[in-house]
Amino acid sequence: MEPQGEVREVNAALQRALFDDALSSWLLALIIFFSTVAFFYDRVADDALLYWSIAAVAVFGLRLALIFWARAHHDRPLPVLLFTALMALTGMWWGSIALLWSPQLELADQFIIAVLPVIAALGAVVSLGHWPVCYQVFIAGVLAGLVLCLKDIIDESFFRVLVPVALISAGCLYLAYRFHQQKRETLLLRLRNQRALLGKDEFLTRMSHELRTPMNGVLGMVRMLGKTSLSREQQSLVETLNVSGEEMLELVSDLLDAASLASQDIKLVIDGGDLGNITQEVVDVSHSKLRGKPVALTLDIDPGFPPFVLVDSQRWRQICQKLLSNAVKFTEQGEITIQLIAEGDMLELSICDTGCGIPASDLKAVRQLFHQVPGNSKRPAGGSGIGLTIVQGLVDLMDGSLQIDSEPGHGTVVAVRVPLNPVDMLSPPVTRMSRDAATLADSEFARQIADVQPVLPVRTLVAEDNPINQLVIEAALEDLGCDITVVENGLEALLALQASSYDIIFMDCQMPELDGYEATRQARENGCTIPIIAVTANAMAGDRERCLEAGMDDYVIKPIAEGALQQMLDKWLSKPNSKPIDAIAA
Repeated sequence: MEPQGEVREVNAALQRALFDDALSSWLLALIIFFSTVAFFYDRVADDALLYWSIAAVAVFGLRLALIFWARAHHDRPLPVLLFTALMALTGMWWGSIALLWSPQLELADQFIIAVLPVIAALGAVVSLGHWPVCYQVFIAGVLAGLVLCLKDIIDESFFRVLVPVALISAGCLYLAYRFHQQKRETLLLRLRNQRALLGKDEFLTRMSHELRTPMNGVLGMVRMLGKTSLSREQQSLVETLNVSGEEMLELVSDLLDAASLASQDIKLVIDGGDLGNITQEVVDVSHSKLRGKPVALTLDIDPGFPPFVLVDSQRWRQICQKLLSNAVKFTEQGEITIQLIAEGDMLELSICDTGCGIPASDLKAVRQLFHQVPGNSKRPAGGSGIGLTIVQGLVDLMDGSLQIDSEPGHGTVVAVRVPLNPVDMLSPPVTRMSRDAATLADSEFARQIADVQPVLPVRTLVAEDNPINQLVIEAALEDLGCDITVVENGLEALLALQASSYDIIFMDCQMPELDGYEATRQARENGCTIPIIAVTANAMAGDRERCLEAGMDDYVIKPIAEGALQQMLDKWLSKPNSKPIDAIAA
């Protein structure tokens, strides 16, 4: 049995469909009416055709007026009741075509008069089948109109017209019933699918938050522990713990990204990125992952490659990381060469390794979610089977292509080609980060802070409700020379802003009393111009935009990566002897 909520939503959708199709069926009926009048103009009695035409004008006029009124009030029961009653009158009008009947008419003309109600009944299956009662009273009206007009001719002519129409109408009623059932089932499945997608999105968002929040504490504490006095063995254990934590975090992020790509929830955030620098950073990090393997890792950037390109820098970094991570994992010796080339209106990233390679039978399947190439004595077991799926999805979003060529025992070449959109060097790009989600390049504030360095000590306000995460971010900011005030919710953050002045705010998004979004909105309404950085465990599509729309200036995802806080301070604070941030904004 369907829940009442689903029944109401499906019925509302059926009512909307009824009135959406009503105008097209009205136009079709009008065309048939004029065609009938033109055909029988000099074939039947003038008074009969006149009466039938007058009735048509009344029915068509009322029906058109009701259609437009009902479209604006389709969520109420009255329009459906009135429309149902009018369909009964419309059916009687179609049946009243029997007024044109005469035994003296030629057989072909008699056939046309008998067929027109049948055509009306068949045509109404689609337009009125959304709401069975409307169709049922329409058919009843057709039959009633025929009986009333032919009641004085109870002979062979009467049955010649009425009986076939009645039989065909019975068949039409069944067709309308089946149409309604299929339409209802389709709408119900669509509704349940939409709810399932919403539930999935809510689940992923919650999992993103619930997994990243404790991971921020774990990785943060591991880093803090690594900075204490430890023996060599203890330091090694801490490093292993940190690597394992990072791998777990990467797996969580990959699962969320794969789910978002599958449901087409990821949207590119285009900015002006220095792809050469981004790729170099990924290569530098990958050197540490070689762990002593005799592998030469080199990056070759085409001299003609533009310094800045319009692309989603974050997603480009992710593509590089995934591809290079695979190359490092499956290459035990030899070399890994990364090339960044500009060819016409396309840019190409190619990664060539001398690793174990991929069997030809697995070349297509490696792009599928969770597919793992079986390991053997010459090849380590595959990873999670998510990385290449994410790369393929991101490349598709960029309107690019991914090509994989491999020879077992000799290595693999992976080439990513995406459209090249260089940025004019006369106007260097600035990433889209502003309180209204517009481009900071248009902001006077952005132009004044573009090349400045932070003033120390930095007066920093941290709004974070989780005690462990408070310790982590406080320790990290203290290492950067910040003077820190920690509050537990958005309400306390607003009170702290009234009591003291700060250079920068790190704002958690989900907090009791008042969350970070609303606290930021109220702070902006009160005239606060201090940079507010979102620190959130929400990493799903749309979370970044939600932060920017609330008035935040930038976005840091938990667990907070090493260097992320330093990057925010460098980006948003002024150099020595410069004006305070609020003065610059003014």
